[in-house]
Amino acid sequence: MQSYMPKRNAITMHLSYHPENNGIHIYSSFSAAIRDAREATGRDSDTGLMVDPLRQGNWLGAIGYMILLDQIGECFKPRAAKAVTGNSFMRALSYFTDLNASERRALYALRCCFVHDFALYNISRGDSQLNHHFEVHADSGAPLMHLPAVRWNGDRTARTSDSKTRVNLSAVGNLVESIAEKLFTLANADELEVVLAGGSDELLDRYGIYRRPVLT
Repeated sequence: MQSYMPKRNAITMHLSYHPENNGIHIYSSFSAAIRDAREATGRDSDTGLMVDPLRQGNWLGAIGYMILLDQIGECFKPRAAKAVTGNSFMRALSYFTDLNASERRALYALRCCFVHDFALYNISRGDSQLNHHFEVHADSGAPLMHLPAVRWNGDRTARTSDSKTRVNLSAVGNLVESIAEKLFTLANADELEVVLAGGSDELLDRYGIYRRPVLT
């Protein structure tokens, strides 16, 4: 089957937001998600710069950024990186951040309890290292997270301040924004690889959005 367009062009199209042309708006769910996450967390939708600090702790905005990590890990890896195993969220953090394994698992645990339950507990029957009870904040000067001094065992009655995982939602947004910048940099250098089974054609098919004007 002949490809829709060269792989490099397909990646650029996926990562970029294209203004409406002749009433038809063509863009990707990547660009839609990052713009929505930015707006929800008080950032400029085009640049990602903070314009309304009071909104930077928005949970739904943080979920938007974390969903982007799922998509990034599903679709891409640096061409020079060795393939890693694990779910798409963890792969994205492995490929595009310097977070250690405990930090990656903690952020994944927050993603799980936010997305599945909109709550601050994550209790995993299969992996005790994903057991976390969280405190979230949006202090722009604080680090991404503070891991607990004592690992929580998943028992609600055993929660203490020493077993609490603290995560800065403003820094979560900054982290994903930095990954987006890395994607653009790698793409421009032709060093970003599409890891989908269907390659760049699947990237366009699976994540492309076409919005046409409503006929009246």
